[in-house]
Amino acid sequence: MNLTGKACLITGGSGGIGSATAIALARRGADVAITSLPTDTELIESVKTTVENAGSRCIAFTGNIGDPEEASRCVEGTAAAFGRLDVLIHCAGGPVPGGLMEVSPEAWHRMVVENDFITGEVVAIDGGMTMRIV
Repeated sequence: MNLTGKACLITGGSGGIGSATAIALARRGADVAITSLPTDTELIESVKTTVENAGSRCIAFTGNIGDPEEASRCVEGTAAAFGRLDVLIHCAGGPVPGGLMEVSPEAWHRMVVENDFITGEVVAIDGGMTMRIV
């Protein structure tokens, strides 16, 4: 699949499924924006370099996308840098470790917040953009 000219935002792009996805999209020609927590600066810079070495443009954002302002900054920054935003792949967050009966209310809330805010931000800017949410 040729993704030349497409702009993709991958949350949780500093490792695991997020970084593998960013690299795979770059190898198919997409421009890629990646996000990570501020504690993962070294990891996200490594992924950014790998994406650029694949021949694609890459921007990296650090912050907590569970915060609506941070999510907006990443979405708007991607659209501004690439002139568009075509694809959002949300890999940040994930399930809380442990069994369901062991999860604290705070941990459950954090997981739900991280996995919800970015989608709300994309809907908010969808009016003038072609968007595919994966």
